Amino acid sequence: MVYWRHLNDSNLTKSPFNTFKKSSLKGDRPMELRPHFVGKYVQKVMDKNNDEEFKMKVKVVKRMLELNVDNRTLNQMRETLNCNIEDENGLMKTLDFKKMLFTAYGQKNQEKTEQIYQLLVPIIELKTDKPTTEEESQISIFKLSLFIDFFNFYPYNIS
Repeated sequence: MVYWRHLNDSNLTKSPFNTFKKSSLKGDRPMELRPHFVGKYVQKVMDKNNDEEFKMKVKVVKRMLELNVDNRTLNQMRETLNCNIEDENGLMKTLDFKKMLFTAYGQKNQEKTEQIYQLLVPIIELKTDKPTTEEESQISIFKLSLFIDFFNFYPYNIS
């Protein structure tokens, strides 16, 4: 049985295995709290530094909201993508992404799914100097993940 004793400043600072800084013992947290990280991430996702990209994302989000796109399906698709990353750079063939998107949204309304696909590809496609065909092009899973977060947080955006 293990008995825990109260650790005070004197017990910790005298220990030869002391890994705590003196400042962390006085109530200061050594790391930032989760809400602070989340707040910084949301600010990064909603960043307007690149106005052209931001405007394009807003246009896509508004159109997707008009189409009643369910963000739960996008979040589930992102989770599946993150579990199945094969490329070390987090890239995926555009055709594979298209198949996955059509599978996620089902075969009920293919026109709607095609519109979603056409809206998403310019935002998440990997830009290259040379022209590529749809078979050769790739999408960035990281860019897709950022866009999905943007889509999730956009309704809370206060101008």
